[in-house]
Amino acid sequence: MLDFESEVKKLMNFEVANEGLSLNLKHMLGDWEWRRRICAAQAVYYVVHAIYLLGEMSTLVDTSFDDAERESMVRTTSAGGQKRKASMMESIVEKFEKMTAAIKELVDVIRDGNAIAKRHAQIVERHAEVAERRAEVAEHGLSVFEKSRPRHYSEEEVWAAIEEVGVTEEHKFKCYFFLCHEKRHRGTFFGVPPYMRLQVLLKLMADAGIQ
Repeated sequence: MLDFESEVKKLMNFEVANEGLSLNLKHMLGDWEWRRRICAAQAVYYVVHAIYLLGEMSTLVDTSFDDAERESMVRTTSAGGQKRKASMMESIVEKFEKMTAAIKELVDVIRDGNAIAKRHAQIVERHAEVAERRAEVAEHGLSVFEKSRPRHYSEEEVWAAIEEVGVTEEHKFKCYFFLCHEKRHRGTFFGVPPYMRLQVLLKLMADAGIQ
């Protein structure tokens, strides 16, 4: 049988014998993952060792013997053999108890890890909600800013709007130069729906004394 116990002990004592490397591994794996691996190694050792002891125990009573041979064997069993059986039974019980404790500890570690992961997920979710709210506030602020910022209409837009509202050919240039030179009137002209722009333009020009 492989010496599982010594191997597990080496793993469990690794951080003592190799403190620097152990700290690096813990840093990379995290405390929870480090504990999980140690507990898993313990549980595996106790399970394997208990199975081994049960196998050893079964060899003490070989079922291939017939009743007479078994009776003879029992009569000739030495006190040392009886002690060996008792010692092995105690060892089996001890290993099973340790195995149960190790598995319970492993379950506790996994449960703790799940709780930590759940908390981390909740934190990430809260951060995502905060980021989403901030994005909404920023988007709203940008929208307000865009609406409040004065719009600058190009000369091309002015000419296209004049043609769209149906200004006669002889008055197009007069309306065009009026709106291009009077920025405040340009904003008023474009601030109303397209179907009202001709009326607004004629009133603005009349108020300015332009016929």
